[in-house]
Amino acid sequence: MLLEVVDVSVSFKKEKQSRLWGKERQQVLQNISVSIAHGDVLGIVGESGSGKSTFGKVVLGMLRPQEGIVRLEGKVVTDGNQQGKMSLVFQDYKASVNPKFTVKQIIEEPLLIKPFSTLNALEREEKIQGLLQEVGLSVEFSERYPHQLSGGQIQRICIARAIATNPKIIVFDEATSSLDMKTKLNILDLLIDLKLKYGLSYIFISHDLEAVNYLCNKVVLINQGKVESQHEKIKTF
Repeated sequence: MLLEVVDVSVSFKKEKQSRLWGKERQQVLQNISVSIAHGDVLGIVGESGSGKSTFGKVVLGMLRPQEGIVRLEGKVVTDGNQQGKMSLVFQDYKASVNPKFTVKQIIEEPLLIKPFSTLNALEREEKIQGLLQEVGLSVEFSERYPHQLSGGQIQRICIARAIATNPKIIVFDEATSSLDMKTKLNILDLLIDLKLKYGLSYIFISHDLEAVNYLCNKVVLINQGKVESQHEKIKTF
C-alpha cells in the first residue's frame, strides 16, 4: 500500500473559553482511516468545514494528529521527513506563487532544497524546460511573471512545480475551483496524462462532484470530521 491513514483524529482549541472548563476543543477529524494504492486517485468530498483540507495537511505532515498515524510506503509521516515524496497544489493558485518570481524561479523552488539541490544550474534549467513542456507550455514562459499569465497558465506552473521532485503523491486542495469549465477540463485531462506517464497517485480534495467523478477512482465523503462513506469506481484510463 502506498499511503495509509490509520485512525487519525485532530482537534483544535476553540476561541471562546468556558468559565468552568477553560478552552474547549473542537473535533475536526475523528478516527479517519483511508488507504491509497499506487496509481489511485482518491477524491475527498464534503461540505465546507467538514475537515477536507485538514485531512490534506495531516497527510502531508503539515499538521500532526492527536491520535492515529499516517504511513507512506510503510514509513510514518512527520513534518518534513518525506521531503519531495509528496507535493501540494493549492486552491488559491495566485497566492501560492511569489509575484516577484519568474516562472523559472517558481518551478525551481523545490529543486533548491535537499536532496534535489545537487543539480547544477544547467541541469536545473534543462529540467525546468522539460517540466514546462510536460504541462503544455513553451519554454518562452520561463521568463514571464505571474501577472502576465492567465489563471489556467498559473495552475499549470503550480503543477509543474509539484511534479519537479518526482513525488509519489500530489494533494490537490480545491485546485480547479476557480477555473472556468473549459480550463478546468483541460487541467483535469493534463492530470490524467501526467498520472499515466509518471505513475502518480493523487488526493483530490474538492466540492466539485463532476470533477471528482471525472478524475477519481476512489471517493471518500467526510461529514463533520468523520468518514461517512467510501466507494470505488472503475476508471477507463
